[in-house]
Amino acid sequence: LVDYKRLHGDCNVPQAWPENRQLGRWVMKQRCQYTLRQKGERCQITDERIGRLNDLGFSWTAPSFRKNKTKDKDFAISPRWM
Repeated sequence: LVDYKRLHGDCNVPQAWPENRQLGRWVMKQRCQYTLRQKGERCQITDERIGRLNDLGFSWTAPSFRKNKTKDKDFAISPRWM
């Protein structure tokens, strides 16, 4: 994740990032675990990991797909992807 941030400027690894799919899935899992913790549900994420990810500038909310708009005005996002 540190290397990804160094190269891309953020910690928003796409879930299916072709260069390292495992990292993308791991990032998604951290966000899911953090959400469970915020809801007071059982989770596996530790205070130490939350702190280390916060120090790295980790975003606990995944960027929205809609922010990646296309220039093609006829493009429509399929509801199954939302």
